[in-house]
Amino acid sequence: HGDVFQWCAESWHTDSYFTLFIVMMLYAPAALIVCFTYFNIFRICQQHTKEISERQARFSSQSGETGEVQACPDKRYAMVLFRITSVFYILWLPYIIYFLLESSTGHSNRFASFLTTWLAISNSFCNCVIYSLSNSVFQRGLKRLSGAMCT
Repeated sequence: HGDVFQWCAESWHTDSYFTLFIVMMLYAPAALIVCFTYFNIFRICQQHTKEISERQARFSSQSGETGEVQACPDKRYAMVLFRITSVFYILWLPYIIYFLLESSTGHSNRFASFLTTWLAISNSFCNCVIYSLSNSVFQRGLKRLSGAMCT
């Protein structure tokens, strides 16, 4: 049935208004919710970091010690999740734009289709890289490995 499938695939035209509707109902609300959520996470982390540093300053002044203020670990985790989400939207945005343009004009470009699809799928690989580079143990191992290779 390859010839029937080929005919159906070539004659199927997507209405640009429908495509825009899908993007506005799926992509835009998700992006807004993610931005709103991470804004609140960072705001809470900043508030917690401020409270922790005030408490450490108060207790260190009472005991006569000069302690360094450590950053909130939640902020570090929030930054990793923010990077993961940002990379997701950055890599999927060209695909969505191409999909909108293709459905509105009716013209397709095999190279642009391949490139935007490849970028969208490469998000999975980028997640591994981001998680790995965010891990301090992995970073130390990578520095030792690069130092050993350079010498």
